[in-house]
Amino acid sequence: MRRRLKFELFLGLLLGFLLLLQVRGQDVRELLDRQIDAMVPLVTENPDSMKTVLGHLQRTAEAAEYTRGQARILWLLAEIYQQQGHYDSSLNAISSALDMAGDIPMPGVRVRLYTCRGSVFYDMSEYDQAYASYTKAESLAQTVSDSLRLMTEISLGYGNIVSRRGQYAEAIRHYLNAAEVFEQLEQPNRLAVAYNNIATEYSTWEQRDKAIEYFTRAAELNTSLGDEYNLSMNYANIGVEYKKMDSTNIALEYYHKSLEIAKRLGITVRIAQNYINIGNILKHRSEYAEAEEYLSSALEICRDSNIRYGILLGHVNLGGSYFLQKDYSTALAHYDSALVLAKELALPREQYQVLEHMFEVRYAQGEYQQAIEHLQSYHMLRDSLHNERARQQVQELQVKYETEQTEKENALLRQDREVQAALLRKNRIILLLVGIGAIGTIGFLLVLYRSRRRIKKVNQEVTEKNAELEAAISRIKVLQGLLPICSHCKKIRDDEGYWQNLEEYISHHSDATFTHGICPDCMVDLYPGYTKDT
Repeated sequence: MRRRLKFELFLGLLLGFLLLLQVRGQDVRELLDRQIDAMVPLVTENPDSMKTVLGHLQRTAEAAEYTRGQARILWLLAEIYQQQGHYDSSLNAISSALDMAGDIPMPGVRVRLYTCRGSVFYDMSEYDQAYASYTKAESLAQTVSDSLRLMTEISLGYGNIVSRRGQYAEAIRHYLNAAEVFEQLEQPNRLAVAYNNIATEYSTWEQRDKAIEYFTRAAELNTSLGDEYNLSMNYANIGVEYKKMDSTNIALEYYHKSLEIAKRLGITVRIAQNYINIGNILKHRSEYAEAEEYLSSALEICRDSNIRYGILLGHVNLGGSYFLQKDYSTALAHYDSALVLAKELALPREQYQVLEHMFEVRYAQGEYQQAIEHLQSYHMLRDSLHNERARQQVQELQVKYETEQTEKENALLRQDREVQAALLRKNRIILLLVGIGAIGTIGFLLVLYRSRRRIKKVNQEVTEKNAELEAAISRIKVLQGLLPICSHCKKIRDDEGYWQNLEEYISHHSDATFTHGICPDCMVDLYPGYTKDT
């Protein structure tokens, strides 16, 4: 819902932008390129609304005589037509764009157009034309700056074709190479496609758990990206795996989830695919009426959209439903139509599968001669494929080994990256702690240094004061104890028993000196005639 709101907001802003350009008459080429770039990841959402927006952009590009912009818009329209199963409209848009791209050097746009055309032809089961388109895209991609990503997209297309033709070993090589490149380029949307294709090959090898694992990886990536178009495909494929494991209830859940998205987005081919899958389960549950309703709807959709492989599958499954109901003539008619298509599309595996079904019908009818003819054709075709299949089995075993080794190496690489990341985080923490410790140590040493300077200064001051005190003390001679003094003449007796005048004794025992004067009282007694009172 949030992504839908974002899209509607983008749509409103874009229409306002286009109106502004028309009013102001600006040079719009650079701005058009920006808008087209913004729309590329949105081609799988709201296809009808997208076609409306692209129509406005196309008219703006035509008014500006901007050929490159017109070609890119036609490419996006072709992508949308393909998703909706309108293959003729898609091919017409591509042809018009290629005519424009031929007038000016636009190798990048031409590569995308040929790649898109190859994908359309693949959906139409026109494998030779698809291969030719991919080959043309490959030759052009070598001259483009973004060649690695474009070549990887083409590699996916090649893988799809050779897988449909039964060359599974070659297909898995294409897919593994694509997955590695998309992971390096950090393109999760394309990585999801590669995962889906790898899972398809695991399904061919009947490795159900590995197939479901890779389909689920793809679904998780597409869920995180909000890519419902490819998510619908993932759900359908997961349903197929569970159906092959006889978990039909789980399979139906995934088919209906895929169908719900496909109907909402208008993905015609996906709707038909899910109708066939659901009808096939209902057929084996003997719910024939409902099964035929789904299968007939799928066949009608495929006919309207000229999806030839889908038409083939529709006939095969309807033939199986009528055979189980013992309506042998109707079953045989559907199988005849399926065999003609399988021969036209050069699909040997589908041919001998249809021949096997036709043998069963003829045998049930009691038409043993025709049953034997079908059985002989079946064995001849199967035997002709046997040697090729044996060779492919050797290749597949080698690919399985290489795939397992690659997965182990990737797991070890991821583990090594995680260990390196953990060590890096640990080293950063250690460096941080060391830095904090170093700063703390420097601060402590600075404080200690200043404290020691202060202590040294105080000690120096104390030493100087002590020296001054010692010097003063050395000059002081202390008088202490009881001094014997004459009560009349005031002489003092020293330690040797001699009587000394008071002045002599004190001068001898201290640094004091005496000066002589007369106090007022003595002045009166001694010199009465010189006092002020007289």
